Amino acid sequence: MNTITHKKEYKVGLPELPTQSEFNAYLSAIWSEKIVTNFGPIHNALEENLSKYLEVDNVVLFASGTSALEALLSMYNTSSRVVIPSFSFDATLTAVRRNNMQLGFVDVNVSDGTFETKSLRARPSAINSDLLLGVHCYGFPCNVSEMQELNLPTIFDAAHSMGSKLDGKHLATYGDASVLSLHATKIFSAVEGGAVITSDENLAHELRKYRYFGIDRGNHSEMHSGRGTNAKMSELHAAIGLLQLKKFEEILYRRKEIFLEYRKKLCGFTGLRLMQPSHEESINGSYVPISLDSLKVKREKLIDFLRNEGIFTKPYFDKNLALLADDQKYEGCFSNTDLLVQSVMCLPIHSEMTFHDVGYICDKIEKFLTEYDYEE
Repeated sequence: MNTITHKKEYKVGLPELPTQSEFNAYLSAIWSEKIVTNFGPIHNALEENLSKYLEVDNVVLFASGTSALEALLSMYNTSSRVVIPSFSFDATLTAVRRNNMQLGFVDVNVSDGTFETKSLRARPSAINSDLLLGVHCYGFPCNVSEMQELNLPTIFDAAHSMGSKLDGKHLATYGDASVLSLHATKIFSAVEGGAVITSDENLAHELRKYRYFGIDRGNHSEMHSGRGTNAKMSELHAAIGLLQLKKFEEILYRRKEIFLEYRKKLCGFTGLRLMQPSHEESINGSYVPISLDSLKVKREKLIDFLRNEGIFTKPYFDKNLALLADDQKYEGCFSNTDLLVQSVMCLPIHSEMTFHDVGYICDKIEKFLTEYDYEE
């Protein structure tokens, strides 16, 4: 195979970052005040401004999206049975296990990787659960209305969903609560961080205690709950988040444009399908997932082929969570997930990409599909 001749490299999950001069201004203030953690003014400003942006009563910041999800799940009875999709990142499964909760699984839709409510209704054990944990995969919305019809407490792993909307409402504000990830690879980032989004004041209050060892900072005479951990976001991470929030609409607009350009270029490619939400307003450009129609060997060869052209892609996600939990019990139970973990890969996207970049990437994919001898 030829060596790379195109000097520019394209990567999945390239961080969106503020300028160094912008960040240095915040660093100077932090160094001057010597407040680096424990809910400083920058941290509190980020919570307040995120609440305004999302038009929700409470944003509770955490050190990571995973710690935010673990904290949220801890608010429910540990003997609860939680149903999650079998197609998601490992952290969704990990958060449930860390709370020692019972697990149930449901398959996903092939079209967008979200909770398949039809499959859920067909599994009586799932209907008899205590809690639904939906995942807005790639920032694409679950069928929220059908999930609500099941009359079960429902929360969402909305890690990918910043900027995505459904019926004019921010996707992260649906359910009893939702969790955002602010990791470096996300469309809105604090480098590391997460947040629980909720309109429930009591829940928000308990979450604020949980992230600070179970201590109620507003009532020092109150006995500590004994339930909590250290999951605070630092001032340095909050500064990145606050700077990114100021230009988030610009980033969002550009990444939507790039996603739509991919859609235009990839339309009609034989053997390939762009995964996308059913609602146009839900496109936020977090990821560009494509699904290949052939076997896994084809995907891996395409990944290698593109890497040699300076295009770095990722099979995201490549695990069936149900099989990770119990490889015997769930073998062959979730056919859509089994298909996606063998066929999905994400293409590069970033706000600084150009339509020319998208054209180059799509031209290389087309070359592989039409010319390269990828069959065994």
